Amino acid sequence: MFPWLKCAAYLLIFCIIIELIILGPPLTNRITTSIYQYNLDLKVGDVLTNEGKLQHTGYLSFPTLHWNPQSLNSTLYKSLRYKQWDFYAMYTENITLCVALADIGYAKNAFITIYEKGRDPITYDQIIFPWEPTKMSDTSEEGTTFYNSSSIFVLFVNAHKYLKSVIAHNSNTEINLQFRKSPQQESIVYLGPFNSDMSQFFYSHKVYNYKVYGYAEIQGREYVFDNELGMLDWVRGVWPYHGGWIWGSGMGEYQGNKFALNLGELPKDPNVAKATDDCVIINEMMIKLDVVVMEKSEKDENVWEFKTVNSEPQAMYSVIKGEFRVEAKYNKKINFWVFQSYLIQNFGVFEGEVKTLEENYKFKVRGILEVHSARW
Repeated sequence: MFPWLKCAAYLLIFCIIIELIILGPPLTNRITTSIYQYNLDLKVGDVLTNEGKLQHTGYLSFPTLHWNPQSLNSTLYKSLRYKQWDFYAMYTENITLCVALADIGYAKNAFITIYEKGRDPITYDQIIFPWEPTKMSDTSEEGTTFYNSSSIFVLFVNAHKYLKSVIAHNSNTEINLQFRKSPQQESIVYLGPFNSDMSQFFYSHKVYNYKVYGYAEIQGREYVFDNELGMLDWVRGVWPYHGGWIWGSGMGEYQGNKFALNLGELPKDPNVAKATDDCVIINEMMIKLDVVVMEKSEKDENVWEFKTVNSEPQAMYSVIKGEFRVEAKYNKKINFWVFQSYLIQNFGVFEGEVKTLEENYKFKVRGILEVHSARW
């Protein structure tokens, strides 16, 4: 055998060993049975222990627990596993805007994603090296998120708990928005463990039904926004090497109500997780849902079907059933073998019905459905 063939064979065997034994298979566990949906609204204190683990698992309607991430940077391993992002979005009848800044420990990413109805989605993004200066907000209600380069500018400012500025631009796009909410606006704060000792976790605050004012210019096309609806997805967490999600996010006005939904599948530890972040928000009220599963339709590749695992509402949760119809999609793939990210972002319409013990609500709102898998 030629020497180069031997080297190729050894390299192939080495890569197979790394792939099967060290990197391992992706997480595929999905929760498909009901969870109690433990409410933490009466809890006080910190989110994390002194060792950087979750103190509690469950959900809240307001971010009343104190976010204390200091211990997450105590070692190189923890700092590399620590992921954080601030994501703002609007889903109007004619345009969807998404602006975000993310820090995944060893790299960062700023992006602007735009879907104008009738056009292909476009994304402007910038991979940011670890040594480039960025700033992430202290909490979902305090601090500033910032990045500036010759390619893209992103600035999120918390003027106070109920007012935010969202500014982003590059050579083709300019976005300048104000997000306002009332003090009574409920949201979903989620504390979810990835592993049994809760050292790996997902801590998020998702706020819907912001009132949005401002403007956007997209390749010379101008949009003015007056009392539109917006959302924030603020996430901090220590992730396993294999990560990912299926996430549905929708919002709009329907039959006189401001209706929003948040549907999420994450690789939770089913033995310790006491809630999901599945919910709907009707006007200012958050309604907790049971576990929601989302599946692509076997009859139509442009339709996703979703429903709670229980068909009847209970005192601790309500139920939902519906479908998401895809109008357009954006694919993004990054593959450096040990570091990978595969994202499919679908744009379209959610339609269905929510049942509570007191009332039923039909809905038809615009939004996105993301399918993401990663080695990170």
